[in-house]
Amino acid sequence: MKKQYGSFDIAKFVFSFLIIMVHVNFFISKDATFYIGCWLGRFAVPMFFCMAGFFLFNKLQPPNKITGENRAYIKRYLWRILRLFLIWGAIYFPFKIYDWCVNGFRIKYIGSYLKVMILHGMTYSHTWYLGALIYGVICTAFFLHFLSRKKVFAVSVVFYVIGLLISPYYFLIKALVEGTPVVSDLFRLYYWTFGSAQNGVFFAFVFLSLGALLAVSKPVVPKWLCFAGFLIFFAASFFEVTYLRRNESSIFSLQLSLLPLVYFLFEGLRQVELKYRPAYRTLREMSILIYCVHPFFDEIFNGLLKIINPAFYTKPFVAYLMTAAASIVFGYSVLKLENTKKGKFLSYLH
Repeated sequence: MKKQYGSFDIAKFVFSFLIIMVHVNFFISKDATFYIGCWLGRFAVPMFFCMAGFFLFNKLQPPNKITGENRAYIKRYLWRILRLFLIWGAIYFPFKIYDWCVNGFRIKYIGSYLKVMILHGMTYSHTWYLGALIYGVICTAFFLHFLSRKKVFAVSVVFYVIGLLISPYYFLIKALVEGTPVVSDLFRLYYWTFGSAQNGVFFAFVFLSLGALLAVSKPVVPKWLCFAGFLIFFAASFFEVTYLRRNESSIFSLQLSLLPLVYFLFEGLRQVELKYRPAYRTLREMSILIYCVHPFFDEIFNGLLKIINPAFYTKPFVAYLMTAAASIVFGYSVLKLENTKKGKFLSYLH
């Protein structure tokens, strides 16, 4: 019987609400809103990536060559994520149509939408996670076919450092880039094509490969020290985003402190022994549903309450609490209904 990690299931459920914090307006002070969105919840998605890498690549048959059964397994996983990406893209597409109608529709908008969907890996603001997961898994699997897990992780760290330099820490290389025409042209071409460094190569890859590496190694740091390390780098993340903000950076997804932070938190949670309960699986499955649906409710509540009672919706924390509550009800309802004869199709939502 495979080992169950109840601590990871509970953590994923909690992380889904940290992610809502990043996306929903709290209607409080500017500084508080900044730190909630750019610091408090920023480690949640990297933890999702690390857990995905841990469980996905833990199932590869030795050797790690992506052939035969391993290739078939990776393909099934990628198809499942792609299906989620397309289904939720279709669910959010009416919002895009509404934007087009309000702003004046042009044919070129369709081309731009397809470009963003394919190259940016995004159909709506938050679905970049699914696109990054697809590209990150492909990248990790490709390198695992040729290299050991340690070497793949080393390669991914190089990509992550590049991502840091071309995104939040761009101010460190700005003079070099803008002073070198060829480099400047390549830089602009990259951003025109892929939109940001928050894609599978420069972001998801390192955390997926970290999870893949940890899947074949035993914890070497004591549990208490892992959680102490997490707190230290969580504090370091606060000072890092403050530093980046002062240097007028607008991207906070990639942070230097996130990699050790995720390592220590992951290893700490891995060593928490819980008697497994079916409720933990429910929490795990609800987490992806909450992640995928929360912008839908935020848009609906935002639109309706601006008309009905705008003063109520702009009260501190109201938007967050309403969105979180509706997402919980939706997630739990889907899990219950998919077990009925007529509701089986709902399983495709997660």
